[in-house]
Amino acid sequence: TEIYTLSLHDALPISLLLKRLRSWQRWTGYTFCVLLLIAFSVRSYFQSEIYRDIETVWQTTIRNNPTAWMAHNNLGAFFLKKGRVDDALDHFTKAIEIKPDEASVLDNLGSALLQKGNLDEAIVLYQKALELKPAQASIHYNLANALLARGEVDHAVAEYESTLALNPNHTDAQNNLGAVLFQQGKVEQAIDHYQKAPEVNPQDVRAEANLAWALATSPQSA
Repeated sequence: TEIYTLSLHDALPISLLLKRLRSWQRWTGYTFCVLLLIAFSVRSYFQSEIYRDIETVWQTTIRNNPTAWMAHNNLGAFFLKKGRVDDALDHFTKAIEIKPDEASVLDNLGSALLQKGNLDEAIVLYQKALELKPAQASIHYNLANALLARGEVDHAVAEYESTLALNPNHTDAQNNLGAVLFQQGKVEQAIDHYQKAPEVNPQDVRAEANLAWALATSPQSA
């Protein structure tokens, strides 16, 4: 919704007009302008209240336009981040009904289903999303996590590698791939990935802890 405010550009012609009027007419005009400014201020205040937080923004958008798939998708993402998975699923489902060929919606719906433990459905959705956006690193990463949770370790490794080929700075992929390789006994390869994560994000405590443990258990440290 467009928020309109009275600008100097609007007020200048009004002031010129008022100068040409008689005294009583000018005072009437001034009163009108004051009331107009108050009206615009009140309107702007209520609109700012509507858009005070992101949840209200998307709820207002959906109320005004129930077929706004992007609003459903964004509100679902907001709920998913807050841990309100069922609410997120409702909005992702509505978004996919409106726009079934949108990769971001398929990806988000897959993530919600993954949190619910529906691995098979999540994997199918991630794969469909990648058909639409094969170069989206985050979807490869999500698919890798789902495959790993289903025990398909080799396929998960391949997807983590695809993630890093597209985005070498994806620290979560570096960490997770390092952890998988470490579990497979490929300690040196794991260390290589653990070392790359802090280079991108020095605040990544998990990567530092993983690296310290891998170095301590490496055959070369013996």
